[in-house]
Amino acid sequence: MTFVLDIHPVRSLMLACAAALAGACSIAKHIPEGEFLLNKEKLTIEGKGLKKEDLRPFITQRPNSTIAWLRFNLWIYNFHNPLKNRWIDRKLRQFGEAPVIYDSIQAALSAMRISEYVTFRGYYGSRVEVQVNKKRQKADLHYRVRLAEPFAIRRISYSILDSLLDTALIIDPQNTLLHSGGTFDGEVLENETNRIAGKMRENGYYLFNKNYITFAADTSVGSRQTDLTAVVHQELADPLSGARRPHRKFVVGDILLNADYDPARMLNDVNYQQEWDTSCSYGLKQIYRGRPGLLPKTAAIYTRIEKGTLYNEKAVNATYDNFSRLRLFQSINIQFAEAPKTPADTAPHTPSRLNATIQMTPLTLMNYRIGGDVSLSGNGLWGAAMRISYQHKNLFRGAEILDVNFNSIFQKIQWQTNANAQNSVELSANASINIPRFDFLFFPIRTLSGIFKFRSPPFNQKLYSKVLMPRMMLSAAVNYQQHPDYVRWLSSASLGYSWQNVRTMTYILSPIDLNLIQIQKSSDNAFFNTLENNPYLLSLYQNTFLLGASLSAIYNTQKGQSKNYSYLRLDAEFKGNLLAAVCRLADAQQTGSPDDRHFQILDTRFAQFARVNLNYTHHRELSGNTALAMRAIFGLGAAYGNSLTMPFDKMYYAGGPYSLRGWQIRGVGPGAYYA
Repeated sequence: MTFVLDIHPVRSLMLACAAALAGACSIAKHIPEGEFLLNKEKLTIEGKGLKKEDLRPFITQRPNSTIAWLRFNLWIYNFHNPLKNRWIDRKLRQFGEAPVIYDSIQAALSAMRISEYVTFRGYYGSRVEVQVNKKRQKADLHYRVRLAEPFAIRRISYSILDSLLDTALIIDPQNTLLHSGGTFDGEVLENETNRIAGKMRENGYYLFNKNYITFAADTSVGSRQTDLTAVVHQELADPLSGARRPHRKFVVGDILLNADYDPARMLNDVNYQQEWDTSCSYGLKQIYRGRPGLLPKTAAIYTRIEKGTLYNEKAVNATYDNFSRLRLFQSINIQFAEAPKTPADTAPHTPSRLNATIQMTPLTLMNYRIGGDVSLSGNGLWGAAMRISYQHKNLFRGAEILDVNFNSIFQKIQWQTNANAQNSVELSANASINIPRFDFLFFPIRTLSGIFKFRSPPFNQKLYSKVLMPRMMLSAAVNYQQHPDYVRWLSSASLGYSWQNVRTMTYILSPIDLNLIQIQKSSDNAFFNTLENNPYLLSLYQNTFLLGASLSAIYNTQKGQSKNYSYLRLDAEFKGNLLAAVCRLADAQQTGSPDDRHFQILDTRFAQFARVNLNYTHHRELSGNTALAMRAIFGLGAAYGNSLTMPFDKMYYAGGPYSLRGWQIRGVGPGAYYA
């Protein structure tokens, strides 16, 4: 008998790789004898009231992660050799994922935790079963939750053991979370205690917490119902003896603000506290070294805590938020201490006093950045760029943020294959300042009132700023581009304001938005001759003057890490109206052809148009791993008066890398145009 073996190098290598991959892809490869890989985990709920997402966090063991239904990380792990500690084996163990071995104790613990949570939510008498199916060193787990009928609240009553408490803050039918007929749910009870305790701390009861509220439930009324009694206890005066006393109200006493607090020096330098100076203004006592790190007026604007008022936890949290938004401090700490009693504090029912200390550690005030890069190409062309930026976060000690940037770019470019390489230079500079006040908005009004002797409208800077969280933005930029075929200057300046009246609404007003583009063509004009058949590209290289105003309104319901929110933004932009009105009032001369008469400013035709954009986004979490995101965009623009068409950069278009990628930019929809 004769055997013929045909050995093909490539085929043999492929077979060897396939065999190795098949061996590594055995997901039970590293499972010890007698153990089982946790292959699947299933959760079913029989009954209504709870969702799977409510119970999954209590399952302590989960199968290995999957990518497109494949346990890719486990397969990577299975490639390593457990008997060796080579570099490749360590990396495979590091980037892979060890197999999850089924643990009966963890399964029983998960079932117990689910049962406790279901009972906590009011489903007394529910059953939680665990079914295990073992086959070929794999285990499939099935948690089956059979929900019983939940207990319902039949009647709600209150037992307030402190006669001095304001019962209207506790018994609040409009805002309470407990209602007759509702489920006897432990989570709802906990949320209700937090709501009442928070309401009390917003009305002077600084020491009130949720532990002073307990619930007594009488389940003997039958028919899976309960009579619920909310018990409010007195303040604990002595933890050792358990003595109690009526709850006390607190008013804010002195407010001490330190905007230059250094916790490291406070701990290590015994002379640290002896170096401070003190000043009092705007109801604040500020301590500092040399001069205040934050202007007293700015500090007062953003401090919601007010001397002489009842302690209010909401004001404390707002103070944290306000100073955090200044982007000036790396840490903010507000502490309260009960002030020593004075003879005036001995009268019956007189609120106690709390002294507040606000300690803020500033960030580094000034940042410098210098960067650059050089690029080379194989045909001898090259380019270089340099960037310099400077930022000051507290320019005038009022949390004003100054940003200054300089950019320079030099390139050796070649427009055509047989042409000589030519130089291209671009220089730009921009500066912006962000001021957390509206001072300059009302300064002109007060100045005019003094000149023309009329009464300016009353204005409370502190009250206005605390309600609206104001910011004023000033910016200016200039860009110089020198190309072989043209020289282009781009100049811009803007003045804007932003504020909030509620947490979900933000407004941005830009009463001055100026843009000026000036083009100087080369002598041969060859480049512009190539654009004659493309009016869209040609409009990029025309002198343009834009001056107008814009307003934006933003509605955003997102809070913290919430995954369910709506976002709505409305932008309205109006350009050229003021210039057109001034030209007509001044009886300025128009230029151009008889069919296109128009005004000019600085020998440049200014644009006149209106543009409105609406952007709506809705995001909702459907399950732990699934979410629904929807977005709708609407835009409308119209040129009139001094313009025949919208400016190029204000037109709408579709296509390109950031829109419909299947089409070239401006090659689909309303962006397409053929002369």
